[in-house]
Amino acid sequence: STLQQIIKKNYSRWVNVNDWKHKAGWGMIEKYNAMTSVEQKERTELLERYDVIMGHFPYGIHTMVSRPSTTISMVREPVDRVVSLYEYWRGSHLADDAGPSMKAFMSTNPFGWALKDNHMVRVFCGAEGFKARNGELTRAHLEKAKKNMEECAFVGLAEQFDESVSVLQEMYGWKNISYTSKNVNKKRKNRNVSTDIDPDVLNAMEPFVEFDKELYAYAVELFHARVCEPLVVAAKR
Repeated sequence: STLQQIIKKNYSRWVNVNDWKHKAGWGMIEKYNAMTSVEQKERTELLERYDVIMGHFPYGIHTMVSRPSTTISMVREPVDRVVSLYEYWRGSHLADDAGPSMKAFMSTNPFGWALKDNHMVRVFCGAEGFKARNGELTRAHLEKAKKNMEECAFVGLAEQFDESVSVLQEMYGWKNISYTSKNVNKKRKNRNVSTDIDPDVLNAMEPFVEFDKELYAYAVELFHARVCEPLVVAAKR
């Protein structure tokens, strides 16, 4: 949400497909692939009215447009992301579905499985990632997610948000990168997920974040390689 706030300040023609009248989202690519050629042409023409397409959707939206495009994304430490997801549900109208405890939410509650079962791998894997049911992701999905991540122009880290935005500003010539943090749970400020969460909860969570941890570690490698690249070039000169 915070990144979207910055994007809106730098582009006049943007669309958030999660708020779109066509109800796009996780099934956006799959629905597009099921359309007739005429319907696909109409959808492409609609999307190409905008300079930025943003929202929550799987990797691959660029295949739906013919205009030259690049893909950027932000990732978050997996355990922290799932804890935040649970606490968001507990504080919203979804409280009853979230379950009585974090451990129960992870170990027995099937509600929202696609959002808690290695969700980042599913997103970067593309439409294929959401065809695998709860617990069915494999290492092949992880490797495809890594490959697609490599194809992105940039993948930032939520934990290093300012540094990420600075890279994006340089890449795209953004003039205004001022922001106020959005969708931040004040109760979770400065939490250390490695020490503040019950070990039993972490054990219950492990199958749901195993592949996401590997993908996040890979994203960190790519991020630091990108951030340090100008320094390496300068040193060579």
